[in-house]
Amino acid sequence: MSEENKNIEENINDSIDNTETTINTSAHSVSDKANTLKDKASKFADEASEKIEELADDAKEVLNSAKEKVTTFIENDGKEILDNTKEKVNELAEDTKEVLSNAKEKAKEFIDGEGKEMYNQAKNKASEFTEAAGEKLDELTEDAKETLTEAKDKTKGFFQRIFKSK
Repeated sequence: MSEENKNIEENINDSIDNTETTINTSAHSVSDKANTLKDKASKFADEASEKIEELADDAKEVLNSAKEKVTTFIENDGKEILDNTKEKVNELAEDTKEVLSNAKEKAKEFIDGEGKEMYNQAKNKASEFTEAAGEKLDELTEDAKETLTEAKDKTKGFFQRIFKSK
């Protein structure tokens, strides 16, 4: 029976060695897959960060373009409209002195009162819109940065827990 016990002991030792080899191979495989997953997650976070920054830059560019167009309209077209109005008033003034007197008074009243108020209101509304859009853009940019930071922290924490538990 001693020979049989020896064979059993050798079989047990072989099984233990095979089990250890299998465990080591599995652990290395899991570790390699975790490292690959970590690298992919990090790459994804970096790419997402770049895309968010690109979107923020694009949004700022659109906002700046809108500001320029509104300013150009107010400065150019508004003046052109005013100039055209003056020209029409002058044409009417050439027709009759009475119409000239009335037209000058009404044009002056309009320019000094309601027209100026309308121009200022339009300018204020454009300014408010631009400011509100800028604030919203800043908020969206901040939210995107916070979300990215949270994602990075969670990913980092996830991998730290994985690798600390090894």
